[in-house]
Amino acid sequence: MGGLQNVRSVALIGHNGSGKSLLLAQLLYRSGLLDRADTKYVDYDPVEEEKGASFSSHVASLEWKGKKLYLIDTPGFSDFISEVINGIFVSENIISVVNAVAGVEIQTERTWNIADEMKKPIMVFVNQMDKERANFENVIAELKERFSRKIVPVVVPIGAA
Repeated sequence: MGGLQNVRSVALIGHNGSGKSLLLAQLLYRSGLLDRADTKYVDYDPVEEEKGASFSSHVASLEWKGKKLYLIDTPGFSDFISEVINGIFVSENIISVVNAVAGVEIQTERTWNIADEMKKPIMVFVNQMDKERANFENVIAELKERFSRKIVPVVVPIGAA
């Protein structure tokens, strides 16, 4: 697995509470690195654990299908936007995590625009589809309305929560 051609960096961006840290924990769990998907492995600072939110970026790595992935979990609060900017800058790829209930929120839009200005490829992960009032179609429609990039659903959920 040598060489930079086998290394990928991905920043997880989005509004506070969209589930970026839990998505990262889930990816680490599914790759076999964690015994359970728990954000305490990602937000390990005592204040972050207490508040249930990220206040700085955290980097985790995993190997998947011959590639080394560096995943950067960025904070969702606007107070820490410099952490997000730095995470986007050093990443090749972006995953914008969007809450399926709330849809596109202010930090979703702000962080998307930063990634767009840096000409980074952006993938959207619609999270929290198991919540009451989650609406995948509304989120996709809102993304298409708000952003100039073409939005193409790759995986569409079956049913509603």
